[in-house]
Amino acid sequence: MMLEIRQKIAFLYPTYVLAIVSIGYVLGELGHYMIGVTSKAIAMDLHYGDITCQLNNTELYLSDLPVVCSDANNSDTCLSLSIDDEPYCEWTYNGLGLDYQILAGPSFIAVFTVVGVIMEEKRALVMSIFNWGIYGGYGIAFPVGRYIPPLNAWGLGWRVCYYGAGIVALIFAFLTIFTLKEPERQSIGEDAAAQANPDAKKVTIWTVMSEPRVIMLCLAASIRHCGGMCFAYNCDLYYQIYFPDYDLGWWLFAVTIVVGSIGVVVGGVISDKFVAKMGIRSRVIILAASQLIATPFAFGSVYCEPLGAIITLGISYFFGKYLTNSQLSRHQHAVQKIS
Repeated sequence: MMLEIRQKIAFLYPTYVLAIVSIGYVLGELGHYMIGVTSKAIAMDLHYGDITCQLNNTELYLSDLPVVCSDANNSDTCLSLSIDDEPYCEWTYNGLGLDYQILAGPSFIAVFTVVGVIMEEKRALVMSIFNWGIYGGYGIAFPVGRYIPPLNAWGLGWRVCYYGAGIVALIFAFLTIFTLKEPERQSIGEDAAAQANPDAKKVTIWTVMSEPRVIMLCLAASIRHCGGMCFAYNCDLYYQIYFPDYDLGWWLFAVTIVVGSIGVVVGGVISDKFVAKMGIRSRVIILAASQLIATPFAFGSVYCEPLGAIITLGISYFFGKYLTNSQLSRHQHAVQKIS
């Protein structure tokens, strides 16, 4: 009886694998990026980093202030700034400084794969959905990191964010270990054709890593992620410091989740279509084109005022997701040659 039921629902297994691994990735990225949003709360609790004069009244706009808080260079001047005898500034930790950059700098590097469970013609779309975890976890970090610590639930403050994410992650880790199975290594597409020739020269990992295209892809990925991580770890603090009269927490969440999700699906589908017609090398075309389109809008996210910043950030995320999906699939195809 149980065997019959398992056979009937076997077609759902690839979807289940994708769901479990994707949610696990979301939780991993949530813990990864939450430090950028909770940094100020942590700094105020643990007393590390820079101390500056900051706006402490969310009902005021910068245009209403006779003197902006950032002009004060010491605590006495900072605390003396007031409107109708009500101080509007506070002298406290801002979450930045060398201590924070050392804390956030050694970021986690994880490589996940679901190749072998999903057929090749859908690989880019599946990897797109899977790697949506970057946008999902990053987007959720904004409301979680901004609005949960002030609640001081169970007296834990900012710690409850990490405890909550960790507990849920443990549940999905249990499901991953005990309900998923490792697929057998397979060669597909061009790799299968190469293995059909027994006289073909064996390809080692050093052969693959020394290829100019792989080196260029690694350099491009390193540069892109350097900029991306710098922005990810500092954007919330940037907007809080330079636009303290705007609460962009939910806006950052929305533009990351919504626009990132659209980019995930559209980028994956288009990438699959190109590969079906032009071969695996067409991913490089998508890679270059999406990077060229996304780059100027990325500058706009820190150059414009809040409204313009959110719009340009969304456009950059949309086209940047094309880049990520093409890059991941291209890397996987190159690395699989050593199998």
